[in-house]
Amino acid sequence: MRTSRHTTHRWLLLTWCLLVVSGCGRSEAPEASPTTRQAPSSHFTDVNGQPHTLEEWRGRLVLLNFWATWCPPCRDEIPDLVDLYEAFKARGVVVIGVSLDVGGRRAVQPFIERYDVTYPIWLGTYEAARRFRVVGIPTSFLLDRDGAILERFDGPYSKEDFVQALRPYLEEP
Repeated sequence: MRTSRHTTHRWLLLTWCLLVVSGCGRSEAPEASPTTRQAPSSHFTDVNGQPHTLEEWRGRLVLLNFWATWCPPCRDEIPDLVDLYEAFKARGVVVIGVSLDVGGRRAVQPFIERYDVTYPIWLGTYEAARRFRVVGIPTSFLLDRDGAILERFDGPYSKEDFVQALRPYLEEP
């Protein structure tokens, strides 16, 4: 029995969506990258239309989180990211959310208000996700104070997971 090309495309799309929704690629514990590499240079726009780059945050530890409003594991992770940001921003840690929503600001602004997101949210693009090799969401990157990628987190993680990963890089208060 032959399947139509449309049926095959639907199955591929459904499979991809299920992988994204389930937090594809999640390992049990974050692993350090065998070699650190500089985070790709990318330009972003925040929900107010202001341009941004990661270079603005040099001197701080950055947890860069690629996510979308329609992604259940992403939504589950947001309260922990807000708590993490509030607990560690005075110690030089910033969380930056990069939304991959097609609807841009229209989709993201109500979400920010509903979930009381206090950390910066930037609007991502396919090109930015490609440069970071994001294949599923949520995907997060821990960047050192010079912008090098220290760790990659595929899938949703808890505040405790992120704190454990941050701990070796935090300066004493």
